[in-house]
Amino acid sequence: MNGETVEGMPQNQTFPYQDGDVTVLGPEIFTDAQGDVISWKGVNYVRQTTLRLLPAVMGPALCYISTGGEDGTHRSTRVDLQSLGDNSRERAVCRALLRHALALLDATEPTQARGTAAGRA
Repeated sequence: MNGETVEGMPQNQTFPYQDGDVTVLGPEIFTDAQGDVISWKGVNYVRQTTLRLLPAVMGPALCYISTGGEDGTHRSTRVDLQSLGDNSRERAVCRALLRHALALLDATEPTQARGTAAGRA
């Protein structure tokens, strides 16, 4: 946002700029010298130490995104490839979501006349 100015700042001040041990990136956003923490509108965002990637998929996949943890993170699991493990609460939530999704699919299935093959009238 080079060239942007903010009310209350000198007219010649542009972003980004150094202010002590932080770099001000824009209005209400700055980062520490190492770039490990970004603060935006009073909320700190921390660089992730590990990168969790889902395996490449060559077609449909079924993923479950967990309830948020105390640290605000979520875990993504390919439930078509593996179980959620021994967390009974997450397993129950996943099971309920699967049943709900199947009910939605069933509700949108076209009705068939008795004795006809699918796709033929």
